Amino acid sequence: MQDVRHSRTTRIVAALTLASQMLIVLTGGLVRLTESGLGCTDWPHCTPDAFFPVPEHGIHGYIEYANRVWGAVVILISLWMFALTVKHRKREGGRELVILSTFILVLTAAQAIIGAIVVWLHLRPDTVGIHFLLSVILVAIAAVLAWRVFRGPCGVKLGTKPQTILTHVTSVVFAGVVLMGTLTTGAGPHAGDGGAVRNGLDPVIMSHLHAWPSYGLLAFALVLLLFAVRSGPPAHLWSVVGLIAACLLQMIVGIVQSNTGLPISLVAVHMLGSMLATAAMAFTVVSLRDHKATAA
Repeated sequence: MQDVRHSRTTRIVAALTLASQMLIVLTGGLVRLTESGLGCTDWPHCTPDAFFPVPEHGIHGYIEYANRVWGAVVILISLWMFALTVKHRKREGGRELVILSTFILVLTAAQAIIGAIVVWLHLRPDTVGIHFLLSVILVAIAAVLAWRVFRGPCGVKLGTKPQTILTHVTSVVFAGVVLMGTLTTGAGPHAGDGGAVRNGLDPVIMSHLHAWPSYGLLAFALVLLLFAVRSGPPAHLWSVVGLIAACLLQMIVGIVQSNTGLPISLVAVHMLGSMLATAAMAFTVVSLRDHKATAA
């Protein structure tokens, strides 16, 4: 079997790329949950007259600015990953990694621009929603990149045809759940600032419209587990198990937070859980073309 292992540095940076994309969602969520969205009223300056936070804005300015600093770190990590993939582009699977790292770098830079628009438009829920959905896409791409770095380049199709079809259908349902969750958030009370507008949708109705497809997602994942137990491959099986665990976590947290007035601690856990679920969904899809299982 050809050695497709990457250097320790490449593996570490790939893991950092995925982790940093997840963490920026959490820090951004904390900005919104603490009503610090306009702690800095300008961009890239914190205020029109100051690049750094000013005492007049209190702790909110520092929370918002900390999120911006972490965003710069995420861009630097993305740039580092891109440089490593370009350096090793001639090895097996190198072209795929270059494409993935390019998307991550470009979309991460785009997030900074969208973040500026969010501030300039005073936290409109549609722009905030776009900001979040792009993070979901970035986490998914980063998960695929990390999988390829650790597991090797794309292999032949594995599993049965129904298993493959069901996996992709599950991913579509997952996308619908994320979209409905974003709209539900835009209707809820955590706007990022006391004066920010909401999307006008009924939060109670939206919570139900978000929950129903979530139950469907869990059902699809459980059926997918039956296929994975019968026909493998092992990496796909464990990815499905991770997806089910993430779905259950999200459902439990979602139900509790809805019945306890949406405490910010649980909302933060729910946001981080959405990123874990996104990575698990990406692993579930990409594991159907797993190089190690093909070689074995």
